Amino acid sequence: MAERRPDRVVIGVIDNGIAFAHARFRNAGGTRIEFLWRQDFMGGNSPWTPGVELTEAVISPLVNAPGADEDAIYRNIGGLDYSQGGFKPLGLRRSHGTHVLDLAAGADPRDNVTDRPIIAVDMPDEAVGDPAGSTLTVHAALGLIYILDRASSLRRKDVDETLPLVVNLSYGPSEGPHDGTSLLELVMDALVPLAKAQKTPLKIVLAAGNFRQSRLHAKLSIDKAATKSLRWRLQPGCLTPSLMEIWLSKGANSLESVKLRAPNGESLTVTPADPFDESKDVNGNVLMQARLLTAWPNGRLHLVLSVARTAIDPAGTWGRAVAPSGLWMVDIANGGNAKLELDAWIKRSDTPSGHRAKGRQSYFEDTADDDRRKKNGRPNEFDGKGRSVVRRHETLSGITTGKSTLVIGGYRRGDKESDLHPAPYTSAGPHHSPTRGGRAPDWLEVSDDSIACRGALAAGTRSGSWVPMNGTSAAAPQAARWIAAEWLRTGTSPGRPANLVQPKPKPDNPIPPEDLDDVVGYGLRPNQDRQRRTSS
Repeated sequence: MAERRPDRVVIGVIDNGIAFAHARFRNAGGTRIEFLWRQDFMGGNSPWTPGVELTEAVISPLVNAPGADEDAIYRNIGGLDYSQGGFKPLGLRRSHGTHVLDLAAGADPRDNVTDRPIIAVDMPDEAVGDPAGSTLTVHAALGLIYILDRASSLRRKDVDETLPLVVNLSYGPSEGPHDGTSLLELVMDALVPLAKAQKTPLKIVLAAGNFRQSRLHAKLSIDKAATKSLRWRLQPGCLTPSLMEIWLSKGANSLESVKLRAPNGESLTVTPADPFDESKDVNGNVLMQARLLTAWPNGRLHLVLSVARTAIDPAGTWGRAVAPSGLWMVDIANGGNAKLELDAWIKRSDTPSGHRAKGRQSYFEDTADDDRRKKNGRPNEFDGKGRSVVRRHETLSGITTGKSTLVIGGYRRGDKESDLHPAPYTSAGPHHSPTRGGRAPDWLEVSDDSIACRGALAAGTRSGSWVPMNGTSAAAPQAARWIAAEWLRTGTSPGRPANLVQPKPKPDNPIPPEDLDDVVGYGLRPNQDRQRRTSS
């Protein structure tokens, strides 16, 4: 018996700062948001604690009330209580979650959209305000389970409805094993077949990451009985710790030692026999630390290096230790009779948009990086056949290498088809084609309107406002929107778009053939319709 053709597709978004009273998320009956889990509240009315759950029955009367005032709604329900501390994205002209949700599901209320209900999860600032994403996995995993549970509750079981679900997550860390075995990747891979079995088939759309030019990835091959070094530049005035992960290839067991050397000559060393070391200042505060671990479930050896901030935070966070800025060295010795292959990723420590400046991103240096800039002085966007250990490929977010997710990068639209070009920041996969099994972006969506107009235009925090936001965070929800529309149009789970195109050759900025698949995946989705906008 053939399945009933779906007449609705649920769009789920897991983000931060979702302006749920915005007109772009309404229809003639009120709000299109069926469920919203505000994870940033302690306690509340939801079994998904900590947090507060807002349902359509709560939100619709608020937005339908005569003279409804969005600021007042947020003050009364939460999100704009300035008597409480913490970051308040709904008080800014733009918020990440509102922008992303609009790109994924927003519509003019006069269009009276009824076939794309919304389930949203608003993560707390501690999950996303710390760019290293220390608690992102927990909040995002619980958010996915919540959306799946609530979508199941919307399913019309009396007619055995199949209710498709498309979920967008536009956050991701830079570090991780990058082999599909991080905890969040395992959760996502487990939920996809579970959702299909309960007739809420699930597509998870992820942002590829914005790390291609950030110098956060290095790749080393160390000959037998040899030692090689990584150069790690820590910037002055960084108010957050700097962290690096070094992952050995699967099965590698010839590591002899790793030494972390500070600019002032202090050092610490770990070995397989002595896997932990740390250094403290005269007051007992930890300045630097190294720990050698065996990862579950892939069994790979990896090393975590952490260094204290390089300046005292006036707000008094992150303890009192201050480490020297400048060039740190990581010496890696191979004690075996075969080559030792490894990858190193530096964790993000930049400052997210709208937040108080804290982190200053550390990065790798390489004196052999002859491809860092072109002869005309402009940055080189691609690796090509460069010899540097600092790589632009294999810079995908650390949660994008699973088996069951879609990964979306960004490109510049321009005014002419000849302008189509990958955004310089959009992260790349490994140096082999996705058609041969490599994990590259699936395709690219618009993340910049033109070389002069950066970003994709979507809803600001208040109804009637429009703001640009760039990065693959803006590209991924456009793919989620397309998937939902195609599912409704065809009645079947969509694959890749049929009209993907390749970037046009650029004499002043060509894409080396060996980089093409890594950066653009299967291609760019062109000729996108701009959303209808309203000033209501």
